[in-house]
Amino acid sequence: MKNTRYLSILLLFTFFNVGLNYSLYGQNVITLNRLFQNNNKVLVAAHRGNWNEFPENSILAIQSCIGTGIDIVEIDVQRTKDGAYILMHDAKIDRTTNGKGKVSDYTLKELQRFKLRGKGDTLSEYRIPTLDTILKITKDKIVVNIDKSSGRFNELTNLIDSLGCNQYVLLKGNGKGEYFKNLNNQDTNSIYYMPILSTKSNVDSFILSYQTPLFEFLLANDTSIYSSPAFLDSLKKMNVKIWYNALFNSISGGHTESIDAINSWNWFIKHNAYVIQTDYPFHLVNYLNRLGLHERLNKEGLFDLSSLPLIDTIRTNEKQVIFDHTVKKNDTSNYHEVTSKETIYNISRKYHITTKEIYRLNPFIKKNSVIKTGQQLQIR
Repeated sequence: MKNTRYLSILLLFTFFNVGLNYSLYGQNVITLNRLFQNNNKVLVAAHRGNWNEFPENSILAIQSCIGTGIDIVEIDVQRTKDGAYILMHDAKIDRTTNGKGKVSDYTLKELQRFKLRGKGDTLSEYRIPTLDTILKITKDKIVVNIDKSSGRFNELTNLIDSLGCNQYVLLKGNGKGEYFKNLNNQDTNSIYYMPILSTKSNVDSFILSYQTPLFEFLLANDTSIYSSPAFLDSLKKMNVKIWYNALFNSISGGHTESIDAINSWNWFIKHNAYVIQTDYPFHLVNYLNRLGLHERLNKEGLFDLSSLPLIDTIRTNEKQVIFDHTVKKNDTSNYHEVTSKETIYNISRKYHITTKEIYRLNPFIKKNSVIKTGQQLQIR
C-alpha cells in the first residue's frame, strides 16, 4: 500500500508537469505588469489551489496549477504563535487537519505534526506549508493572490520583498479608496494591494476617489445598479477591471458554478469579468480557450489543455455541477466553428436563425465585436 501511494504521487507529478519545465514559459507567465495590460482575455484564479485533487492550500494544490494555463492561484494565510505565516483558511485547524484548536495557539514546529485532510475528510500525507515555501515555489511561474491578509500588509510585504516575489503577488483586503491609493503609490516594487468591494460598499465613491486598476467584487445579488450596463461601461472607460467569484451564492450574485458552471461563467463574461475565481480552474481554462478568451499554452513541453476530457457533468460535495454547454466529441451539431473572415450575419444566414439568437446563445460575444477563427459558437 505504501509503495502504491508513492507511485500515485509520482504519476501525478508526471501528469501535471511537463509544466514544471519552467524555462519554456516565456510570455505565457502572467506578471503584475502583464496583469494590468489592456486585452480582451479573461484570467483564471484557482481558489485555494487545485483542491479537487489535493488538500486545499497544500503544496501540491498550488504546484499543480503551474504550467497548466491557470493565471493566478489564491491562497489563505494565518499566523502561528511564534510569528510564522502558514497556509490555512480557517483560524482553527479542526476542519482541514487531524488536529484541533487555533493556529495562533501553536508554534510552527507544533503544527508540522498534523496532517492535512483532503476531499471526503480523508487524511493525507501532506503537512501544512509555510508561506515562504509557497512563494519560493511559485516565484517567476504564477501570480499568487494572498487572502486573509488584511491588517497584515506590512509584515507580508517585508516577507514578499525579502524573497524577491513582488512582481507575482496580490495582497487584498478592505478599506477606503484613499487607503489603497496610498498603499499602491508607495515604493513597494510592484506588489499590488487589491481592494475587496461588495454591493454593500459605496462603490461609486471608492472608484471616484481611487481609480483602482483591479478590484474584487462580492455580489450579493445581480439586480443592483452595479450589474447594469451603465455602471460596467463607466468602469471600462476608466480602465477599471473586475475580479468576480463563481464560488457560492452570497458572493456570486446567485451565479454559482456548483449548480451550473457554464451559465455561471457566461454571466461573468457578459458582465465584463477580467478575473474569475473558481473551484474548477482546469475546466474554466479549457472553456475559455474554446471561446478564444484565454491565451493558449501551446509551447512544446507544456501541459496541453486540449487533452482534457470534454466533461458533461461531475460531482462534488454530492451536488451535480453542470458543464452541458461544452462541445461533445461525438456531437457537434449544436455548435459552429468559426472559419476565416466569417461574421455573425453569415453564420445566422447559414443556420436560418437571427443574429439576435446567436447573441443570446453566446453571451460572451458582444455586438460589433470581432469573432475569431476557431471559436465555438452555439447555434441551437
